[in-house]
Amino acid sequence: MQGLLARGYQELPESCYLMLQFGDRQHGKDWLAGIAGRISTAAAKETTFALQIAFTYRGVTALLDEAKLSHPFSREFTDGMTTPERQRILGDLGYNRSEEWDWGAGAQDAVHAVLMLYAKDCDALQIDTNSECPGHKEHFGFVDGMSQPKISGFEELASGKSRKEPPAFNILKPGEFILGYDNEYDKQPFSPVYRDGTKEIDIGRNGSYMVFRQLEQRVKEFWEFIYEVAKTNIHFADKDPIYIASKMMGRFPNGNPLALVDDAGSPALGTDAANDFLYKEQDADGFGCPVGAHIRKSNPRDAIDDDPKVSVEISKRHRILRRGRSYGAPLDVSMDQDKMLASAKAGKRGLYFICFNSNIARQFEFIQQAWDNNPKFGGLDYDVDPIIGYTYMEGAYSSGCFTIPDCPVRRKVHGIPQFVFLKGGAYFFMPGIAALKFMASVK
Repeated sequence: MQGLLARGYQELPESCYLMLQFGDRQHGKDWLAGIAGRISTAAAKETTFALQIAFTYRGVTALLDEAKLSHPFSREFTDGMTTPERQRILGDLGYNRSEEWDWGAGAQDAVHAVLMLYAKDCDALQIDTNSECPGHKEHFGFVDGMSQPKISGFEELASGKSRKEPPAFNILKPGEFILGYDNEYDKQPFSPVYRDGTKEIDIGRNGSYMVFRQLEQRVKEFWEFIYEVAKTNIHFADKDPIYIASKMMGRFPNGNPLALVDDAGSPALGTDAANDFLYKEQDADGFGCPVGAHIRKSNPRDAIDDDPKVSVEISKRHRILRRGRSYGAPLDVSMDQDKMLASAKAGKRGLYFICFNSNIARQFEFIQQAWDNNPKFGGLDYDVDPIIGYTYMEGAYSSGCFTIPDCPVRRKVHGIPQFVFLKGGAYFFMPGIAALKFMASVK
């Protein structure tokens, strides 16, 4: 399989994504045959440069005869991200609708493939990215990528080494992310099959569906709003902006989860310790991490059902493997909120959200629709995800609310504007190495 499924390539901090179109089938196959041997595999630990490739459904059928797909790809993948049905499911409405995108919508902008390049520095990438690295923080100033599922047996497959065993609630079966293996239902996900003469080739095995979305972050607007709430809302007279922003995120800027830590100044726990917690056991009522916080909506762990064990089983069937990267120069490399507010640096910045799943509808789309954009999630009333959620009422964006449980009474943030704007996206399929070579060679 391709390496990005096994590794986040954190040791290769520079990246570049090239969107491609194939004008001619044979030329496309010839080009693919030329680079197939250079694609980095899961078995290789790259230290200088890595190359990956994934295809949209238009890209697959630009190279393969669609009529010979005897077992087709999933409907979400073949539909694409821009159909009216999918946009309603995802909340890609208003300013997030595909007509507002910079790429990925319309026949003239059809993407066939994405070539993904990772490198240790700009020289290895052989381009000038003009980037200023904010470390492991996203542009709002919070450590990103903390909570990642571990795939059973996967690290041994990728590196030949065993690591410290994570808690059981965070270990998932390979079929949740990779076609050809058992998932959390103890079944193998549907895999596309190509009929070549009398032979049937499983072109899905060791591949995965990849979601790619360009999310532009309005960083200054975010902190201006947070500071205004802290200054003018009487219910937060005893709280500072970091408290409000952290409650909305569910973690402090250094990555510490509010379910475990109640002081923004506490030392960082580190990735393993910062993920070893459950809500029902340690923060059932959300006095630490609010029920509507970004990380709790995106991964509610054991807090869905009254039975924590059942909740964990449900949550494990709706996980994704994230491989995103920030783009654009940060407002200030220190990621200090006051300095970011004072910065006059121009330019756009945000996140290339990239994730893998074996079932787009059950995993990525479910999280987006049933949890992040659901105002009734967890017994709430009008609280979508305060960071990435989108409330669309009567044909327009409707500012949201955010509830912070507290004693003797709860605190409430009203009138939350949109901070994150979708600027492009597509559903891709990342084939395994054998399938990639087959796509390049089949007549």
